[in-house]
Amino acid sequence: MRLRDIALASTLCLTLVVTAHAQTSAVKTVKPGVLTVAIDNDMPYCKEEGGKIVGIDGEIITAIASKLGLKVEPAVMEWAAEIQAVQSGRADTNICGMAFTAERAKTVNLSDGAYYQVSEFTQLKDSNIKSIEDLKGKTVGTIQGYFYIPNLKKIPWVGESNLKLYNTIDAAIQDLMAKRVHALLLGAPTSAWLATQHPEWNIKYEPIQGNEYMPDTVNKAYTVFSSRLDNPALVKAMNEQIAAMKKDGTIEKIMTKYNMANPAFLMK
Repeated sequence: MRLRDIALASTLCLTLVVTAHAQTSAVKTVKPGVLTVAIDNDMPYCKEEGGKIVGIDGEIITAIASKLGLKVEPAVMEWAAEIQAVQSGRADTNICGMAFTAERAKTVNLSDGAYYQVSEFTQLKDSNIKSIEDLKGKTVGTIQGYFYIPNLKKIPWVGESNLKLYNTIDAAIQDLMAKRVHALLLGAPTSAWLATQHPEWNIKYEPIQGNEYMPDTVNKAYTVFSSRLDNPALVKAMNEQIAAMKKDGTIEKIMTKYNMANPAFLMK
C-alpha cells in the first residue's frame, strides 16, 4: 500500500470513529452510551432476560438503541412507577404496551406510534366471532377493571346479563374452553401470546370490526415510548428510527414473531 493510500485509510478510519462518537453523544441519556429502559415484565410486550429485554416492545426499543449507538439496560419495576422513573431521571424511557393519551403527553414526551393496540375477540378456533353483531345470543367476558366494560354494557344484546367479568385471565380462559362463554376481550397482544404459549388451549383472536359502541375499534390506540420533557432530542431520534423500521419491515417482522402478523396492528 502506498503512503497516500495509508493516509487516506487513516483519515477514513478517523472519520468513522468521530461519526460513531457523534451519533452516540448526540442523544442525552442518564448514563452515557446507555439507554435505561423502565419495564414491568409484562409479556408479550417486555421482559428482562439475562440483562436484555425480550418481547415486542423490548425488541423494538433494542433495535432503536442499536441504531443510536446505545446499549440497552432494563430497569424492572411496577407499571405505576415507570413514568415517574422517566420524569425523575432514573430512566430514559419506558415501554411495555404504553398507549398514547393526551394526559400522558403532558407529563413526558411521547414518541410516534410503533403499532396499533387492537381490541379482539378471543375465542375457540372453531368459532367465527368478528363483529359486535356476532355476539347476539352469545355471552362475552372480560377482566374486572378493563376499560371495555362500560362500552360492552351499552350494547343492547350484551348489557349486564350476557357479560361475564373475571378476576384473572386464567379463570376467563377456563370458562372459554368449557364453553361457558363464547368470546373474551383480553387485548389482542395478550391473546396472541397465550395462543402461542398454549396451543393446547385451541384459541385464536379476531380483531373487532369497527363499531359505534366501541370507539377504540375506530380510533385505535397505539403504542409509544417516552422521554423526559426536557429531553425532546431522544424522542426525535426514536421517531426517526421508528419510521425507518416501519418502512423496511422490521416492526412487522418483530410482530410476526409474537403471533401478531395481522395487518390490523400495522401503522404506516
